Amino acid sequence: MISDITGIEYEILKDNIVLDTNELPISTMNEKAKRCDFILRISDNNVINLELNAHSYSGRKLKNLAYIFGIFNNTIKRGNKHDDNLVITQTNIDCFKNKTSESPPLSKIKLADIETGEVYIENLVIYTLNVVKCHELYYNDDIEKQKKYIKWGALIYSSTKKEIESIAKELMNSQERKKIMSDLSKLTHEDLFYTEEEALEWAEWERNSIADEARKEGLEEGIEQGIEQGIEKNTKDTIISMIKNKATLEFISKVTGKSIKEIENIIKEN
Repeated sequence: MISDITGIEYEILKDNIVLDTNELPISTMNEKAKRCDFILRISDNNVINLELNAHSYSGRKLKNLAYIFGIFNNTIKRGNKHDDNLVITQTNIDCFKNKTSESPPLSKIKLADIETGEVYIENLVIYTLNVVKCHELYYNDDIEKQKKYIKWGALIYSSTKKEIESIAKELMNSQERKKIMSDLSKLTHEDLFYTEEEALEWAEWERNSIADEARKEGLEEGIEQGIEQGIEKNTKDTIISMIKNKATLEFISKVTGKSIKEIENIIKEN
């Protein structure tokens, strides 16, 4: 998938890519730890930051820029200060519907002069794969004419095992497909994809996101009430979803801040 998005030769990736630490160095005492989703190192002077973005929120692009510049700075400190071949690539996998209807399935961004278009630096590139757009194109356009990254995006956005297996046949060999389908078959509703710490961070992000969006819209009257109502509705939806996925009441209480009694009442109401 990375090869089809970035154009880096598959054989180079297959033979050299390794998973690096995903925590960026802290520059000040008060700074919180910054964790990327994945940092893939091809060589000392070739690094890929892979970010999975499940939701669009205020500051998302700035956060991803902070990550790629942090990686760039950290890599230079490793001894690449004068290496013109240093390449830092960020690949964003956006799993949400872009508000711009004409948003392309894949975009490539470099720093450039806004007047002349001259690229300021060649070895820092940001790719964004819009998987929702890819999924739409996969089922609406001629499949034979589609580029492989369209199929990867459609695969990521797939919601059923049957759909995953069908698209995977166009991208993988039988051994790779067999492994993926086997792994999917082992998953149950009891599998939690977040640690408890990550779940608590996610709940805090959702609360802050609702507040940010409300303020961004310029609401002056009743803003606090609107924020609280939005948070409450979102929390209830989260509780119902976690119950359906067989999470324990104790775990839900820690994530949402609701008492077990409050959670039980919400379950009864729904």
